[in-house]
Amino acid sequence: MLYNVSDFIVLVLFLPVAMNIILPLGILAVWLVGRCFNLFTADRGEKKDETVTTKALAHS
Repeated sequence: MLYNVSDFIVLVLFLPVAMNIILPLGILAVWLVGRCFNLFTADRGEKKDETVTTKALAHS
């Protein structure tokens, strides 16, 4: 198969445009999947042990 020079020029000019569209969409998709995964794995309101602060020690 023989390619014309104009085919390569169009490809080289189109690649940055495609990356500006595809890359943010990919990042958004990964972020959304991460958020959904975080919703399912988050603890359900369990209270964690609180650390004692110097303010609490001063009032005791």
